[in-house]
Amino acid sequence: MANNNFSGIDFRLSGGKLVFRASLKDSSGAKVTSGTTSLRLYEIQDDGTLKTYDWSDNTFKTATVTTETLALTHRTANNGATNTGLWTGVLATLTGFTSGGVYVVQVTNTGATPESQEREFVFGTQNVNTLQMSTDAISESAVSAGAVTKIQNGLSKPGTAQTITPPADMASQNTLNSVGLAVVALGSPMQSGATVVLAASQPSYAPAKAGDAMTLTSDYDAAKTAASQSSVNAIKTVTDQLATMYTIVSGAGVFTADALANAPSGSGGDAITITDQVVTVS
Repeated sequence: MANNNFSGIDFRLSGGKLVFRASLKDSSGAKVTSGTTSLRLYEIQDDGTLKTYDWSDNTFKTATVTTETLALTHRTANNGATNTGLWTGVLATLTGFTSGGVYVVQVTNTGATPESQEREFVFGTQNVNTLQMSTDAISESAVSAGAVTKIQNGLSKPGTAQTITPPADMASQNTLNSVGLAVVALGSPMQSGATVVLAASQPSYAPAKAGDAMTLTSDYDAAKTAASQSSVNAIKTVTDQLATMYTIVSGAGVFTADALANAPSGSGGDAITITDQVVTVS
């Protein structure tokens, strides 16, 4: 009776290499430890056709390949004293594989039952069975600030951290929010305790800001030119003369007798001269 309990084919990505392992049994269930064990690789295309791996140049081809198989080696344990029935092989160059591509590995030994075994796998750069993602401890504010790292698809290996960069529209919104908070904090100039800080420069209306020079009008310039020192001196001469004609008596301002000496006198029965009404100043 044919054996149906063979372990099959396993493989793993280790240190940038694919390590293949096949456990082979014969029809009686005994370990297969001799003979030639060959490994073939196929890439499944979108239309269901196959490309064959050429071990001579590490590429998948539709045409006839130069080297179709990789010879697997039987491995012993206990310093060579124990036969394991395990056959292994290593592929160190992975440039011919495409991430996400579907592949079939086939192992053949004429002494094994069944003679050939196949296993399908998807090539990738991470083990999806062991990759874990934790977002429980990530706060929304920390993520928006771009300060939190977490694992996501497309990383070179599990556990690699990648910085999350907030989108441009989120950054713009954060800026607007900051401006809004600053305006609220400032408040209205009518509010008690509010402070308004003027900018270093102001719009170009005259005067632009405190300390700037003022441009005077042509009318002012003409008046300034007309007000010479000689005209000022002439005005002072007149005012000095007027000062001698006026005095203060008992808190009231009166003209002096000399100022009114040549003033006209009155006429009529009750007429009096102006000098009669003037206080004589000694």
